[in-house]
Amino acid sequence: MDRIDKTRLSKLISDAADKDNEFAVRTLLEVIDKVDSEVLKEASADFGALCEAWEDEVTRSEDKAEFCVRLAELALVDTPAFRGSLHAAIRKLLPPYLTSGVVVKAIGAKDENVSVHDAALRLRKLQHLRSTALVYRQDTHDWCTIHGIDNLTGSIAISKINKMGDKAISSVSIVNAIFYLQFFNTTPEMLNLLAPGKLNCRSSAEYRKVFRETSLSELHDQKLHDIIMHLMVPSVKSPAEFEAWWNADAAAAKAPVRSFCDARSILELYTLLQLDRKEEDRTLGIRIAEDEAQKLKKFFGNLRKDIQPKDLAMLAECVAALAEAAPAEFLADMIAPLRGKARFFPASVTQETPLADLEQWGRLAVKPLAGFVKAASTLYSVEELAQLGALLPQKCIAVVFALVPDDVIRSVIVAQKTLSCDLILWICKNKSQPGFSRIAQTIDMAKCISALSIEGLSKEWAAAQRDLKKAVFTRADFQRYIIENADGDIPSVIAALQHYRKFQPGERQTILVKLANASPEMKDYIESGAGRKLMGTEENVSVETAPITSNASRKRLADELQDILERQIPANNAAYALAKSFGDLRENAEFDAAKENRRRIHGRRAELERILGFLQGTDFKDAEVQDHAVVGSAVTLAPAAGGADQVYYLLGAYDGNPDRNHVSYQSGIGKAIINRKTGETVTLPGKGDFIVKSVRPLPEDLRKELALEA
Repeated sequence: MDRIDKTRLSKLISDAADKDNEFAVRTLLEVIDKVDSEVLKEASADFGALCEAWEDEVTRSEDKAEFCVRLAELALVDTPAFRGSLHAAIRKLLPPYLTSGVVVKAIGAKDENVSVHDAALRLRKLQHLRSTALVYRQDTHDWCTIHGIDNLTGSIAISKINKMGDKAISSVSIVNAIFYLQFFNTTPEMLNLLAPGKLNCRSSAEYRKVFRETSLSELHDQKLHDIIMHLMVPSVKSPAEFEAWWNADAAAAKAPVRSFCDARSILELYTLLQLDRKEEDRTLGIRIAEDEAQKLKKFFGNLRKDIQPKDLAMLAECVAALAEAAPAEFLADMIAPLRGKARFFPASVTQETPLADLEQWGRLAVKPLAGFVKAASTLYSVEELAQLGALLPQKCIAVVFALVPDDVIRSVIVAQKTLSCDLILWICKNKSQPGFSRIAQTIDMAKCISALSIEGLSKEWAAAQRDLKKAVFTRADFQRYIIENADGDIPSVIAALQHYRKFQPGERQTILVKLANASPEMKDYIESGAGRKLMGTEENVSVETAPITSNASRKRLADELQDILERQIPANNAAYALAKSFGDLRENAEFDAAKENRRRIHGRRAELERILGFLQGTDFKDAEVQDHAVVGSAVTLAPAAGGADQVYYLLGAYDGNPDRNHVSYQSGIGKAIINRKTGETVTLPGKGDFIVKSVRPLPEDLRKELALEA
């Protein structure tokens, strides 16, 4: 058939818009592969309008459903309206026993995290699935038979056929089946090839032919190679023998395979580059030609800006592999469209660049990281690259800085308003290198505490924060290094510690002891009155500067903080991540609730850490109760206007309990009666005038309860 031009295509689209013209739809299906890609892309809006005009006709016409899926396979249209039509087409084309909501949702036509191309591929894998099919498990390399398909639960019951005596039946969700199972028709030829005694009797061309003919979905040449290899190696052939057998008639048997530079989605590019292999070697072993580089440039230019996390991870690996395979003269132009489009390559790099945009850097394995940095070096100036390195997780910093002159690195570091934990650790690790000793001398306790005080870091940066905290609080060599950098300004070290709000109860005093052991100069200063006063640990503190409360209340607050750290924050993080995965954050009630709860939890955490940092517990044994009200006394008040006496127990800052007449000395009533002598008149807020009748020690059972004594 001749190539279809733009005019002819427009006429066919117009004819197909007639809901009764099924012939035009079938003709479109037949000719769409005869249309030049540029003409197809120009007509993408018309295709989208056509599918939208069909409305619910898609659910009644197999031809229209097939056409929608074909458009998705070609990645020609991706609009909310088209996704609705694709969703209807999937329901139409799936076998009746696979039309449950679980299965349809797993295919992902309405999931913005799944490209329409990938949704079409998932449909093709399931479209012709039968309960008599053979199953190949890509994760375990086992061959299985199907015992049943449960549409209600969306699962497939299978059992191995290549393990002697093993008849155990296992259940695989169809969601996982889409990713890990390959389905084949059960034919005599196929069973013959799988028979253990006949594995070595056929040519590789015969295997290719039978496997392709029986496969129920698209089977790339590399995937076909891997399936047959795992069938034969090592039980029948060695790896070398297999490759020789496989390549003996490869030229005649090889099926046409799409080139990676013709990929239509990130998943397809990732697959065609063979990066979905489990082997550690992720290099391509090719050299990209200029025409291939131009095709990839166009592919990157056509990507949507809101690339989803799963696709972003695959794209990062693709970029790393392509950067190693592309000549320098093509690389910069090839990946230029990704700057400002892929989050890991921001449009501009400054100190304010959000770390969330750079998370993918920390998630890359070490091996592809070099290629990824090579790609970045073509997008950014050396100054921008140095700034990028200053923001990245520790494992990336050395790889990035290796491409930047030392003087540029130094100038960028000096210009930083704050240093990250990762960068501080890198500087300390390289402090003996020429040119970096002076920068290393600027690392002081204030910079460390500022870095440690940053909240909400993702796991890519959290590891360095833990390492730096361990170094600051437990490593004597690092403590000596920080104190030496203070150059005698010991108060600045303690003042910096005073600003750290994440101390656990008692941790502040522990670090002081360790610092004193690490430095005689620090020890002398701490033992002086100035050091204790600056840390809020002097012996004679007033109640205004160091609140007191009962041991029971202090423990209650500490337990609440512990519950926040160990239960509430992890639970909120999980709820936050789940709600975020739903997408469309503008109208996501679960996300708003999780975010609001996060603010509340962390606000309370900060408040408790501040309180417990200075709060003193007491057992009230040392309360000197004479003729005036003091903290730790029972005060009897007689109403001035007459009536029954009232007894108030004047207690610590966080001991208030109106139901039991427990009064905090910081409350309105507490402030009214503290230090008042017997016989004096006091005015209680909202209650009127009273006369202090008597002041006695606390009842012993109440004192023991508050002191946590048995």
